[in-house]
Amino acid sequence: MKLGELYLNDGAGRADPAEWVKQVTTPSELQPQYGLMWWLYTWNGYRVYAARGSADHLIVLVPDQKSVTTITSASLRNTPWMTKPCFP
Repeated sequence: MKLGELYLNDGAGRADPAEWVKQVTTPSELQPQYGLMWWLYTWNGYRVYAARGSADHLIVLVPDQKSVTTITSASLRNTPWMTKPCFP
């Protein structure tokens, strides 16, 4: 959530400057739906940034709506090295 808020606020008050946030959320020339570490989408006319990690972890930002959504999970289907649940 904190990482999402950092990018949502253009790095304000944090170690990462707004220029870095702008750079990583700018489409690359080779892959227009990808910046540097962020997937870039348009949904219902809004810019959307998504960071997807292992085990289905997800951060989704909608800057114009001041919205950050985070999802943490432990999906076994996407993590083949986990052969059994971590808890009973």
